[in-house]
Amino acid sequence: MRCARARSPGLDRAASMPRSLAWGLCWASCPASHAPCIRADLMPSTIPELAAFHIAYLVQPEALDKAVFNAYYVRRTKPIKQSAAALGISDRHFYRLLGEFRVRVYASSKVILRGNEAAREALPHHVGGA
Repeated sequence: MRCARARSPGLDRAASMPRSLAWGLCWASCPASHAPCIRADLMPSTIPELAAFHIAYLVQPEALDKAVFNAYYVRRTKPIKQSAAALGISDRHFYRLLGEFRVRVYASSKVILRGNEAAREALPHHVGGA
């Protein structure tokens, strides 16, 4: 399945994460399960990154910044000004919270990924490589 909001590869400057990772998680494409849809054009090596990002997202506390992230990426509400007003914040504050949340989730996903890789390396049957 190809993500409806696929973008060109590159860097998402606001979150300092690969754009493929940020846009690879398309909850809105699977509204019944809210499970991420993995873009068909992502390399297999990014699947562990997507899984770590999804776990990092799930463990975040339910707060205003997560509500902003959900409004922007999960529900994809438009226009942002109305979404921000519904949350009781300005659109400028909306974007600030969104950027801070993405940075925090991405940093958490990197910690999770490193932990998973270390655990994989420690397995007695692991012979190295990918």
